Amino acid sequence: MKCFARRISILMVAVLILTSTALGAENIEPRGSYYFICSSVYLYRENASDRTFAACFDVTGTHTMDKIGAQLLKIQRSSDGENWTTMKTYRMEDYPEMICENTIQHDYYFYYTGTAGYSYRIYVELYAEDSSGTGEWYKYSSNTLHM
Repeated sequence: MKCFARRISILMVAVLILTSTALGAENIEPRGSYYFICSSVYLYRENASDRTFAACFDVTGTHTMDKIGAQLLKIQRSSDGENWTTMKTYRMEDYPEMICENTIQHDYYFYYTGTAGYSYRIYVELYAEDSSGTGEWYKYSSNTLHM
């Protein structure tokens, strides 16, 4: 009988804990981001023998955004894969095509010619802003491409 009573007590405590946790969870935002569903940032070469590569980003919002895209993009290179130097910086003020207005998705790419013997990556600060006037940034680095 003691064993049965102990099991019932443990079961009741577990039910109370789970119920209070479930009730408290209603205020938690289920998504990781209110503004971004998915994004990708990557480099690729169209021709393996060529040192010119494409730097790309693609971002999709959770709903139609007033602005969506990247506010900052840096091309970085390294000779050792650990220490990175910024070779070129793109800002949305100078390259307005990095941001698109009144859409849910935006992608952008451009070409850059690297130097043999170095690895390259891009660092991007993605941005989305909706009609509430608030926005969100997401910082991201691409894959590494070796020349």
